[in-house]
Amino acid sequence: MTFRIESSGGPDSRASFQYPPEANYSEATVFVFNRDRGVGIIATAALDGSVASTDPVAADLGDQLVITFERDDQTVSTCIRLREGTQSATDYCGP
Repeated sequence: MTFRIESSGGPDSRASFQYPPEANYSEATVFVFNRDRGVGIIATAALDGSVASTDPVAADLGDQLVITFERDDQTVSTCIRLREGTQSATDYCGP
């Protein structure tokens, strides 16, 4: 997963989410929720499971973001600490 930070450092900072094709997520509802700010966005994955650049969500470097892919038969979520570009596979949210 990739995030592009549009502005950083302050209440107006925002980031857009993208995801590469993944057949298991075909046409899933995608939630991007910022746990630190209590805001998020909802998008729909494409037929191939990819997510084009979403509308930006209020977020800044280090914020905890929960990304959820939901289909009728499955829900998959992960929580990451936001950084620019490709996200770390090991930098998960804290308690």
